[in-house]
Amino acid sequence: MNNQLRFNKFLVQLIVIAFFLVMLATTAWAFTGEGSGTLESPYKISTPEQLDSIRDDLAAHYILVADIDLSGEDWEPIGPFTGTFDGGIYTISNLY
Repeated sequence: MNNQLRFNKFLVQLIVIAFFLVMLATTAWAFTGEGSGTLESPYKISTPEQLDSIRDDLAAHYILVADIDLSGEDWEPIGPFTGTFDGGIYTISNLY
């Protein structure tokens, strides 16, 4: 096999791998609750798992729709957060 053919084969393999990595990165996370993460339709947080998923999209908009108790949860701080979080009348207890 000549060098040009090897290079072309390598280039095709590299492009295929890059394509799959891009597809994986763009479809790996989907919020499990309601909302689309926009200011007009923030993600609705009602469980510890949904609260934890904020770290997967730090620029989105969120609203707390239920009290959340983190008793027994191994909580790690989220940051740097650049989105919005509206707690409304609800609380997050036992954060630490």
